[in-house]
Amino acid sequence: INAEYMGQSGGASYVNERTVAIQQTGWNFVAQLRWWLPREVGSVIWFAVDDTSTSVHLPLYGCATRIPSYWSETSGDAATLTFDSAFWVFNLVAQLSYSRYSEIYPEIAQRIAKTEGGYFENQIELETHALALLGTGRIEDYLQAVELLTTSGESLGQQLVEDWFNFWKYLVARFRDGFIISPGVPAHPRDLPKPKVVESGYAADWYDRIAKDTGDHYRVQGQDEVDERTMRRF
Repeated sequence: INAEYMGQSGGASYVNERTVAIQQTGWNFVAQLRWWLPREVGSVIWFAVDDTSTSVHLPLYGCATRIPSYWSETSGDAATLTFDSAFWVFNLVAQLSYSRYSEIYPEIAQRIAKTEGGYFENQIELETHALALLGTGRIEDYLQAVELLTTSGESLGQQLVEDWFNFWKYLVARFRDGFIISPGVPAHPRDLPKPKVVESGYAADWYDRIAKDTGDHYRVQGQDEVDERTMRRF
């Protein structure tokens, strides 16, 4: 077994099992293969970049002659951050979620489901149109069907990256400085909106650990204890 998948404890070695979703994923996909349809329509690669659990799967047809520029191999590299690369934009959202996963990830999962659900709905109409063109047997209609499926992938791919970049900006503003911030309603039309700010704090087991490790060092005295110490000064 490769050493990078091993962990050591007490002189024994343990396997670090790789899950379906992991932070170091470069790309992932689901192949949708339907033998009963023409191959131009029946083969779809639902392609995604970065962590599987924080990525949207984009439908790209096997007959496509072009891919979205944000998704091309020339859109960036692994060492240079750029907002013109699907990988980097999705990575920004994923990295943000790791710091406050229980609060941020539910919003990501909801956005993924909504986006992919829209793709499923769009797929029905798109493929109906493409099948009608392919069914005529004319070369010009065949080329039009291929272009239709290609353009769909290009358009969806470009829009997805732009939407996800805006989603990242929304998450940064909402989950900053240890707070959860929501837009507020101004008290007067001329006032600026006052955001609603909630401090999420830490889980109870973390506070218990601090109390256990530090004893009374950070303990807040009760009112009776304060009064007793005050009386002793006189």
